[in-house]
Amino acid sequence: MLNKLNLQYLIKAHTQLGLFAVFFFFISAFFGTIILFLPQIQTWENPSRYFEYKKEYNYKLDEIVKRTIQEESYNTKYIEIKLPSYKDNVISINDQTSRTKHINPYTSKMLDTTFDSSFLSKFFNNLHSGRNIPKIGQQLMGIASILIIFLTISGVILYFNKHKKNLQNFHFRWHKNISLILLPYILVFSLTGAFLGFMLPFSAPITYSASKATSSSTGALVRPILFPKDKIPKKSSSFEEFQSIDTLMQKAKEALPHLKVSSIKLLQWNDKNAQIKFIGHLDNNKILTDKSNKLHVLLNPIDGTVLEKKDLSDSHIGNKILSSFYYFHFIRNETLLVRVLYFFASMGFILSLAFGFLIWSDKKAKKHVQNDAYYNFTGRFAMAIMFGVIPTSALMLLSYWALPSGLFEKVIWMKGVFYSFWAFTLLLSVYYEDILDLLKSFALLTSIFLFSAIIAHIMATKTYLIALLKTNSMHPVICFDLVLLTLSVLFFLFYKYSYKIKFLSKYSRSHYA
Repeated sequence: MLNKLNLQYLIKAHTQLGLFAVFFFFISAFFGTIILFLPQIQTWENPSRYFEYKKEYNYKLDEIVKRTIQEESYNTKYIEIKLPSYKDNVISINDQTSRTKHINPYTSKMLDTTFDSSFLSKFFNNLHSGRNIPKIGQQLMGIASILIIFLTISGVILYFNKHKKNLQNFHFRWHKNISLILLPYILVFSLTGAFLGFMLPFSAPITYSASKATSSSTGALVRPILFPKDKIPKKSSSFEEFQSIDTLMQKAKEALPHLKVSSIKLLQWNDKNAQIKFIGHLDNNKILTDKSNKLHVLLNPIDGTVLEKKDLSDSHIGNKILSSFYYFHFIRNETLLVRVLYFFASMGFILSLAFGFLIWSDKKAKKHVQNDAYYNFTGRFAMAIMFGVIPTSALMLLSYWALPSGLFEKVIWMKGVFYSFWAFTLLLSVYYEDILDLLKSFALLTSIFLFSAIIAHIMATKTYLIALLKTNSMHPVICFDLVLLTLSVLFFLFYKYSYKIKFLSKYSRSHYA
């Protein structure tokens, strides 16, 4: 147990550092929750993905490779093929100089990606990581992650020292309960966030010292060790018949059991010295074989002999550590169920941050019960950050489809709309004296924007959607629109009936009249 003086210092540090961290980490957590469904967002915003999903794939890689080399004049020295996955259900193929081509895995037809952009997914991802703020954004998110680690540890200490005194406080009780339940989840995300956002960007001084003042770029020194480049075999100008890629893939899986192939590299293809590399992760150990530690089997395509194999036991310890960080933070290879579980955990964490702020704001509010300034500017700023971001994000979905595709600098216009409206929510937060009225206004705007986004999406992609509806299948695009419609209805119901919710009534000025 801490003595009274140390306890006061810890409370002060927890409060002041928490005020700084809560705004940055709330933004990161909010958009991190959105990009849990990055595969669905990418499918929804790219019309080329509006094709019928069937139970089984129907493609032959040998035919696709042969056709693409002929039609696109690909350089056979190096060709990479990415197989369909939950993240992107298409076959992607490219060489080192040409534009990537995407192929329907059910019909083997080349997809028209003229109107694809993936802007929404990239923009939300940048907001999550802080890259939308030039030079210092990612570092600020990293610092906020470190502070969350401190707040988590100090919060546990404060609970065991002060829990009896504050147990009856509604905000404290829920802030404490949610945080304790999600303690492992919070620590994992704050640790990985601190590593990716702070340690990596600020590793230059350590690298400079370790390299004896020869380089300050960590990536330049570490990347060749962790991610060695492929060795291209010499061209022989002769050719022998290859085994089919499907047959070779089966041999790769026999050489490395539980290998889930995600990509294939063709090295010096259509040559006697050609090699084929099958790359992926282990189905029974996704944590240690994620993006930064993918395993591979290198084969001779003529007779199928194994030329090289990277098993988990051959992996560098640095690769394994990075892989575990990337797995728990990004869950790249997981499907909808795990993402939904992460979603509920993320929503709980967001509520915990909000309740933590409300503990502080309640103390301030009690001092101003008779004052028109029910909440000070910090409270109003928090309203814009924590709740104004919701209608702002909904407006971004609307503007993506409502603005003409041929609009000059459409991306700049969309970013301008986003940041301008977010700033406008701060003006609304200051204008509204009643907090509940403000929340109701945000809910109504969100409902209108989400419903309008669905209408704009239907109008912009009606040709594609009609074709999908004829297949009588619940395509992810249709499901996404239904989710937006459900959210729109829920926000509208909040707008209509929130005054009946006992918990929210205390945020209305009439409660103190």
